[in-house]
Formats: sequence, structure tokens, C-alpha cells
Amino acid sequence: MLCVRGCAARRSVLNYLCAMFAKARWMLLSIWLIGTLMIGKLATDIGGRLAGFAATGLWCFCPDIMGWTATICPDSPAASIGMLSLWLFRSWLGDRHWRRAIVAGVGVGAALLTKTSWLILIPVYPFLALFHHESRSLKAGRHLALMGVVALYV
Repeated sequence: MLCVRGCAARRSVLNYLCAMFAKARWMLLSIWLIGTLMIGKLATDIGGRLAGFAATGLWCFCPDIMGWTATICPDSPAASIGMLSLWLFRSWLGDRHWRRAIVAGVGVGAALLTKTSWLILIPVYPFLALFHHESRSLKAGRHLALMGVVALYV
């Protein structure tokens, strides 16, 4: 009788874990959707509507994205949130306002939380801002410092 109860308890725990695993995999669909939207928006902003359509198609049908998004590992979320961070930074470059700097800082912080490989963003973003023709001002430097502080507090 003891073995039957033990087996039932194990089956109950196994069913619970399988259900939680399935829910976690379904949540990754939203991360993939964020990546799809950001890839499309960034490519549309840079190259036009056809470029956005092509980039979205390549993202959606890439075997690596299709395969790794279904697994619970940080690669696909890091790519998606990294694209979100890049788009937010690019929108700050276009309209340098302190609110956009805070939002871009949150994007950098989120990218840092997904994977430590995104630590490269901390020196790259000021470097990119330095070569942007309208970002060579004291105001832009203060905004970059604000972005860094917000990113570290996220």
C-alpha cells in the first residue's frame, strides 16, 4: 500500500512539473513575438517596408530561431531583448529626450538580464553615440550616463 501512495505522489509531482514546463514554453512565444516585432520595426526604420518584410521573414523562418525559441535557454530571449534595446537606443538617437534615455536604459538593463554577453552594450552605445552627428553634446553625455545608471538599477 505504501508503494502505491508513493507512486501516486510521484505521478502527481511529475504531472505538475510537466504542466509548468509547458506553460514556460508557451511564455517563450511572447519573447519570440517581441523579437519579431523589433526586427521588423528596426528594419523598416532603416531600410523601408520591403526590408522590414524581408527581415521579419528571415527571423520567422530561421531554423536556429525556430529551434532555440522552443527550448528554455537564454539565446532566443537574449536576441529578442537585444533587438528591443537596439531599437530603443536608435529611437533615442533620433529624438534625444530624457524620457527616451530612461526607456533605452531599461532596454539595456533588460538585455543585460537576459544574457551577460550583452555587457558589450555598455561601451558600444557611447561609441555609437559619439559617431552620431547630433549626439556630440553635453546633453547627450548626460543622457548616456542616465541610461547607464538606469540599466544598472534594472
